[in-house]
Amino acid sequence: MPADPPVGAGHPGDGVFRSSVRRRRSTASSICCARNGGGAVVNILSAASWFTYPGSSSYAVSKAPQWKFTNGIRLELRAQETTVTGVHVGMVDTDMTAALDVEKIDPAEFVRIVLDGVKRGQSEIVADDLSRRAKAALAHEPSLLVP
Repeated sequence: MPADPPVGAGHPGDGVFRSSVRRRRSTASSICCARNGGGAVVNILSAASWFTYPGSSSYAVSKAPQWKFTNGIRLELRAQETTVTGVHVGMVDTDMTAALDVEKIDPAEFVRIVLDGVKRGQSEIVADDLSRRAKAALAHEPSLLVP
């Protein structure tokens, strides 16, 4: 696959650049899966696709389309027997999140949850408590979508 063009290169489509890259990569993966009789695509999503809080609107608005994309490509790839699993997670306890004093899931536990869900054929995996609370809040008043 060719290298990705730089972000902000002044092209009119820069606003959808990241989604286009994700689409190209998923399409390339799906072609490989189709050639081999099916397979699985796992898209790690953020719990922030389901909620926002003051100061996070720009971040959250970039996450919600990824959830929708995952749901859409799942339908597109079903006929070639490629499963698409969306995984929602808040924070994973990694070096990158070490300084944050927030609820985090252990990386080994996260991987176990994802692999178990893929083996069971789950289309969506809600990996941690923050994600479970955020998903449950979707059915309520929008003011409650702050965890």
